[in-house]
Amino acid sequence: MRIVPLDFLSDGGFFQPKDRELHDKAEAFAKRQIVGEVNFVKFNKVWVAMENGEVVGLAAYVTRADVPLFRTVTDRATTLIAHRLNDFFCDQGMRGQEVLLHLSSKETPEQRCANWQKELEAAGAVPADRFSVVVK
Repeated sequence: MRIVPLDFLSDGGFFQPKDRELHDKAEAFAKRQIVGEVNFVKFNKVWVAMENGEVVGLAAYVTRADVPLFRTVTDRATTLIAHRLNDFFCDQGMRGQEVLLHLSSKETPEQRCANWQKELEAAGAVPADRFSVVVK
């Protein structure tokens, strides 16, 4: 088995796979095995697990903004900080991109920010389907 990077060439804003056959096999695998549309160009790096000329796995990574600390005790503070964070990320050119927001599963409801559910709803927040892993 080999783990092969799926690389792209950029030509005037257009991306072409360096290895079209590998790309096509990876794309076919993704369509069969992954829920939702996959656009490999949106990832910082993609790796393809190949065995006997067939794709048997994919992995990719992205760099995402992560807000690990957000704590308030008033509705107004929650709203204003949420809006300020949104504006900051817009200023960084991230409009339309995903940002992760940490909500501890160990907190009790009374430990959460004031008005937190309303602000998440207003932002269109959805669960992120993530696990935290420590690099070894």
